[in-house]
Amino acid sequence: MLLHGVTNQALEPFSDGRARDERKTAIAVFLFALLLFAPTVVQFEARTTDLSAIRILSGDVLYRDIWTMYAPGSIYATAFAYSIFGIHMIVGSVLGVLVSALAVAALYRFALHVTSPLPAATASLIFAVAFLGAGYQNAFTSYPPAILCIFVAAERVAVHAGTHRALDLVTAGFFLGLAA
Repeated sequence: MLLHGVTNQALEPFSDGRARDERKTAIAVFLFALLLFAPTVVQFEARTTDLSAIRILSGDVLYRDIWTMYAPGSIYATAFAYSIFGIHMIVGSVLGVLVSALAVAALYRFALHVTSPLPAATASLIFAVAFLGAGYQNAFTSYPPAILCIFVAAERVAVHAGTHRALDLVTAGFFLGLAA
């Protein structure tokens, strides 16, 4: 089977002898993005997610007492992190940086299904720089988690194209549901 000129072997890149090298490269891409985003972790800006999380911890109820157009996942996750680590702006920044770096690595994994490692890494680098320029990489708003979930879902669909396992589509659907 061919998907845009890519063979089944490329559709399941982590199943053959290249698995170790490609996992190492995916980890390297994550670490590169983490290093790229890390200096911004101390650029604090109170966002809707942070303020809503603080209000939830003080007893307010989302969508009843707090109006927001954002999905509840990142707000409740931030509230949970604040309940563990304390209400400090750096908590949301660290979460944002980690999830954003994971999104870059997830893009790399997805890109491996449609191209070779060098173009996949290049696309991931371009995405990381664009993400940095957009300013969302250091905040745990709805965007970084949604982007991460979308890339994970896309990677699962690409795997399904080569394996035809129903579980891959179920997993993709789960992550798309989380992204919403």
